[in-house]
Amino acid sequence: MADIFCDSADMLSELNKELHNSIFMDGIVRLDLVYECCKLSIEHGRAILQLLQTHDDVSALA
Repeated sequence: MADIFCDSADMLSELNKELHNSIFMDGIVRLDLVYECCKLSIEHGRAILQLLQTHDDVSALA
């Protein structure tokens, strides 16, 4: 099960890096909002992974 957590964390890091380096995120207000929403989602995913790794399943599902 730990491999799934590591793979998920790696995937989130790769996604964040791709978003940060994207040529389409060029400062347009709408795309800035999309970028911030994606970053929030990535942070949320990392928090859920951390809760699941510590076997705090109830909090992760809430």
